[in-house]
Amino acid sequence: LSLRERSNVDIAFWQERHSTREGALGATCTNVDVGLVILRRRGADGYDVVDAAPRAFEDCVSVEVILEGGFDYCVVPVSLQRLESEPRQGILAVHSVK
Repeated sequence: LSLRERSNVDIAFWQERHSTREGALGATCTNVDVGLVILRRRGADGYDVVDAAPRAFEDCVSVEVILEGGFDYCVVPVSLQRLESEPRQGILAVHSVK
């Protein structure tokens, strides 16, 4: 994300729902643990953590944060699910009033 001016943003990540995963298992939730980390680029040296949404086994995780203008930001979905599990898909949405 690149911002020109200070902005209040809502960032959300929704996990996919799949009928063969949950329907075949008797509606047992198979969500993986997902969280979000918002990073601000610090020149060529790296990134600083701005905010984070704690990991949860929910359909959606979100965070509302005020981001300063003139910086580039990176939003990273984070999961510590076992590596051998099947890949998951999701939708990342960023909303702002500006």
